[in-house]
Amino acid sequence: MMLSNLSYHSSRKYKDTVVIADGAAFGAEIADLAEAQKQSPNKIAIFLPESFEWLILKSGLVDVSDTRKLDEAYDYADSVEYMSWEQYFTKILVDLTKENKLKKVFEIAAFQVLSAGEICECY
Repeated sequence: MMLSNLSYHSSRKYKDTVVIADGAAFGAEIADLAEAQKQSPNKIAIFLPESFEWLILKSGLVDVSDTRKLDEAYDYADSVEYMSWEQYFTKILVDLTKENKLKKVFEIAAFQVLSAGEICECY
C-alpha cells in the first residue's frame, strides 16, 4: 500500500518526493522504499528519525528548556526505565505538553495521523 501511494505521488506533477516517517515504526518498509527510490525517475528523499517524538521536540513546537536531554539522550535515557529511545522521547513530549491543551490536541492529532500511515501532501 505504501509503495503504491509513493509511486502515485512521485509520478504526479511533483518532481521530487520527501518521505518523513518514524524510523522505528517504518523499519519493515525500508527495503521496499529503497527499491522505489532506485526505480523512480524523480528524487525521493528519505528522512527516518528513530523517534518521531524526537522530531516534534526538536521542531520548536514544544518549548524544551534543556535541549541536552534531546541532543545527549544517551546520558539521560536510563535503559532500566525506558526500553527504547522512543519511550524516552514520548515521556518528555507528554510531560512537556500535559499542561498546554492546544499542544496536547496537536500531539494527539499528530499521532493519529502518523499511526494511520497516510501520505500527507503539504504545499
